[in-house]
Amino acid sequence: MESKKYRRKICLYVLWNSQGCRHCEHGSGCQEACEVEIFTKTISKGYGFEVLTCRFPNSGSGLSMEDYIKHFIELFSHPDTLILLYYNGHGDYDERHGLDWGPGNLEETEHHPLGPEFYRRPILRQLVSASSDVLIVLDCCRAVPPTREACLSTPLPPQGGKTEIIGACTTAQLSSIQFSFHLPKILQARYKSGRETSWRNLPTYIEQERKGRDNIKWERLLRTRICSSQLPVSSYLKLHSEEETINLTPEPRGVRRMQLEIKKKLKDKLWGLTDGICNHIIHSGSW
Repeated sequence: MESKKYRRKICLYVLWNSQGCRHCEHGSGCQEACEVEIFTKTISKGYGFEVLTCRFPNSGSGLSMEDYIKHFIELFSHPDTLILLYYNGHGDYDERHGLDWGPGNLEETEHHPLGPEFYRRPILRQLVSASSDVLIVLDCCRAVPPTREACLSTPLPPQGGKTEIIGACTTAQLSSIQFSFHLPKILQARYKSGRETSWRNLPTYIEQERKGRDNIKWERLLRTRICSSQLPVSSYLKLHSEEETINLTPEPRGVRRMQLEIKKKLKDKLWGLTDGICNHIIHSGSW
């Protein structure tokens, strides 16, 4: 079956103010947003995404993440649009409430004034109900529950487009730095070869890439909370009922997907929603 052609592709990259450059092997000499830049440049230049980077404060003020993503979906959800949400931060899982998101510092999360408002099952339900096809990347611990029901709770929300999640681990595991490095590298390689990338197969590609690496080198770069480098690096969950998966199609080299006036229009649309708490960066161009 021929892959769906999208009129527009938009990525929202979400992280916290407390997030440093957690994955950088160059330590303090590297800019704080290195992992953000690696991924967003890959999908904007290689796959034609318009990218918004949103950084939330560690304490509750302004719009909540849940409200912000709800407005984002209302503005950009359309059957001809592909939405990608990338969450980067701390994650935990509770059988009653589902995924629990918070700042990367565990101590801050445990004493956070917002408390249970960090549970993000409502966000995932909103994304599943969006009319767009939706890709979700969860770069956090205990990222992907084993079933749709565990992820969304019952009754399941009305289904919009296709929705698929890949994460740095499953609910019983702690995440590894290898996910953050391998994901953009694989997308870059497949872009340069002109091959489509099946979202469902990405965890397999990541695992193959990891096995080809020297584990001793990667051990030095693992987050301090990792238990073992032998755990699976990535996992996958489909939240829609159809068998089809979403494919990422490389953009032709040299094609610039966004003009300056389009970038400004997109930035202005969401600026009013941020209440001064988010920084937006839109990437475009070609390799």
